[in-house]
Amino acid sequence: MLRGVLVCVVLGSLCSCAGRQAGGGPSRTGPIQAEDIASVSATNAFDVVRQLRRGWLVSRGPTSLSDPSPAYPTVYMDGVEVGELDFLRSIAASDVAEIEFLGTQESNLRYGSGHFGGIILVTTRRGGTPGPGLGAACCR
Repeated sequence: MLRGVLVCVVLGSLCSCAGRQAGGGPSRTGPIQAEDIASVSATNAFDVVRQLRRGWLVSRGPTSLSDPSPAYPTVYMDGVEVGELDFLRSIAASDVAEIEFLGTQESNLRYGSGHFGGIILVTTRRGGTPGPGLGAACCR
């Protein structure tokens, strides 16, 4: 029994490190601020994250021991869940005030359970009003 527990602990440790960037992972790099966004040539939020915090876009390992599918971050805009990572492509970089990564624990505390891949939280300059090009996609 002790051997089984040890195997689970080791596997859990390996899985939690799987999607991390060199240098400590996404949560240590801090949020992307408006001045950071202005410093890159990106047309949408996905490109901003890809250029400045690539590690936020990777899987955090399997969803659980019983579900081996990869756990990717969920995207929230102005505090509302809007979809998967691809949704970032529909948010114009010029509309973004800040982009932040929340790890699994903080995501589950703020937004409820089930955020195994964490959350990428986008705060827009308009504070919740969709920018040009977003249309009804943000209001599911």
